[in-house]
Amino acid sequence: GLGDVYKRQVWHLAGVVDDGAAPALTWDRFAAVLGPKVDGSLHLHAASLKTPVDTFVLFSSIYGLLGSRELTHYGAANAFQDGLAAARARAGLPALAVSWGTWADAGMAHRFGSGFEAHVKSTGMRFVPLDGGFRALGALARVADRRRCHAAVLPADWAQYAKRRGAAGPHPLAGGLVPQRAAPAAAAAAAPAPPLLRELAAAGDRPGLLRSRLVAFVAELTGGSAGDVDPDAPVTALGLSSMQTVEMINFLNDALDADFSPTLVFEHVSVRGICCLLYTSPSPRDATLSRMP
Repeated sequence: GLGDVYKRQVWHLAGVVDDGAAPALTWDRFAAVLGPKVDGSLHLHAASLKTPVDTFVLFSSIYGLLGSRELTHYGAANAFQDGLAAARARAGLPALAVSWGTWADAGMAHRFGSGFEAHVKSTGMRFVPLDGGFRALGALARVADRRRCHAAVLPADWAQYAKRRGAAGPHPLAGGLVPQRAAPAAAAAAAPAPPLLRELAAAGDRPGLLRSRLVAFVAELTGGSAGDVDPDAPVTALGLSSMQTVEMINFLNDALDADFSPTLVFEHVSVRGICCLLYTSPSPRDATLSRMP
């Protein structure tokens, strides 16, 4: 009967999301996010070995497929599910991991607030519309028992995604989707410098100008005023979430045409410290400011 059909299907949709770059994570936070994905999937896998099933579907995420600086532990949890689906497929067992993009107007990630949508768009990723997502789900349900072990539903602006990746280049799994770029020298000659970089080149107090712009951006992120942001306070004390901290680094990367790592915040602590560092000891890879006339 129909009840027997559903008994032969396993769908794992559980998950917990928490924003956090690796340097800011504790094991307790890591374990809280790993549990529903890793333990839950393993329990269902073990049960399916005792009671064979026709369909075994794991709802994974693009953050497991492409990685994420600001959702490190969530990415790891989803990557485990992708690996489990591949292992089951190699063993001849039904398995399908679906790497979902972020759903529009729904889903766990939207609890991060209004800044989350801007952050996702800044990476080149786009939201899965509800109607399109359910159509994709219906199509995937029809092939879930045909030994396809991985699928992805992730609308994206791949050219913007490649630009955000900067010197690292496209993720290997997305390389074939990214438009071919001009040779580095030709691209550098053709692309105008960002507006702030041009302003800094003409400024007398370059660290001061950069500091004021960075303070204003932090105030925008936190919903306060520039006067409320202490440039000498640790960035971690300014009320920014881990994801907003990454947004701050992305702001610097876009404004200065650079490729700074989020660890900059932890290594140089304050807004003033970050701005001074960029003028006193830029690394060979990020020596954007030292090249200005």
